[in-house]
Amino acid sequence: MREEALANQLKNFLQKLAVSEEVVAQWKAKLCEWEGERATTSLTFARTEKDELASIEAKLDKLVALYLESGIERDRYLKMKDELLLEKACVAERKQIGGRFL
Repeated sequence: MREEALANQLKNFLQKLAVSEEVVAQWKAKLCEWEGERATTSLTFARTEKDELASIEAKLDKLVALYLESGIERDRYLKMKDELLLEKACVAERKQIGGRFL
């Protein structure tokens, strides 16, 4: 008798843990949705970082052209160049690190 009671308790417990097919389908749908969001986020992040790097490159090109045309003093040029190169390095590192997590 004790064994039957234990078996019934175990059966009741396992039934509580069992998940209906409907719930499993909902979970799968949600997982697919999250995967889609992750892929979109990854693409958006990559485009943003790529665009930002291109923008910095364009600024560097303009700065060099301005310096070569004697439109800016050397000290100011070097300071601005260093700032842009630092920003470029930060974006490149952020892109590399972010790409690993997305």
